[in-house]
Amino acid sequence: AAQPSEGRVTVNTDLFTIELDRKGADLRFASLKQYAVSLDDKSAFTLMSDQAPYLFLAQSGFSGQNVTAPTHHDVFTSASNRYQIADYAQELRVPFVWEKEGIKVEKTYSFNRGSYVICLEVKVTNQSGQTWQASPYTQLVRNNYDPSASFWLPTYTGGALYDPVNKFDKYDITDVTKQPISQDSTGGWLAMLQHYFLAAVVPASDATVHYYGKALDDNRMALGMVAQPLVIASGASATNSVHLFVGPKLQNELEALALGLDLVVDYGVLAFMATPMFWVIEFLNNMVEPLSGLWSWGWAIILVTILLKAVFYKLSEAGYK
Repeated sequence: AAQPSEGRVTVNTDLFTIELDRKGADLRFASLKQYAVSLDDKSAFTLMSDQAPYLFLAQSGFSGQNVTAPTHHDVFTSASNRYQIADYAQELRVPFVWEKEGIKVEKTYSFNRGSYVICLEVKVTNQSGQTWQASPYTQLVRNNYDPSASFWLPTYTGGALYDPVNKFDKYDITDVTKQPISQDSTGGWLAMLQHYFLAAVVPASDATVHYYGKALDDNRMALGMVAQPLVIASGASATNSVHLFVGPKLQNELEALALGLDLVVDYGVLAFMATPMFWVIEFLNNMVEPLSGLWSWGWAIILVTILLKAVFYKLSEAGYK
């Protein structure tokens, strides 16, 4: 079903076309300008959307008992309906504001040129005359639709969770229907995965958070995290930030963002062979790319094949004999 909307704010950067909704300041749509739908269809690939058959969005808000604070159901205001990263600018900030009973919440999305990492910063200013306390949460919601999946080569579509103790685990809608997720951790991350692409929520590496996952119905699941409560005296303010990664499974960028995030590229039981082979092919690709351009991966594969033949030459020779 279509998600309720209070008006969209469109954001254009060098990598993204993003739509943020004033209802909750949700991230409702993300297309990737550097990735085409297919060889025949050159339009930008849609990763996140709330229009059928898609349902893949990011939401945030606050939870707490008897507290004045917005959830993802509340309506924010925005100064403009459209934002565009300026030529030669490195950053674009898109702010939303919610105010009620002396509590002001400013939710700001920050986009950086050349990066699939989006910073979500939430600042709370308390002018209510009393101490304010609530816990910020961020969650991803999606269904099972994956436009890049193949009938002949099925791939995983669903959630994933990483924490320093339990490491990397996948949770699809069947898993969270049988057993909802509820666990505390310091650091870690959560993600929704599909073939080639993902969206992830990454808190600070030293942040203590509560991870949760649940089925919303037979075809929808939510995977989220609740941070420690913000306790703000009257007249003071406080900020909470998380990073969102929305884009392709680029291992180097994922590894740089958070420990273990590169595990979303899951080689399975063949990881002991695939990981070093990928390192070699990427190294060769970087070497030949200045000479061969778009064909560099093809030449890198040929060179890896030659290297493997050389490494196993004596074994092959003995086999022929």
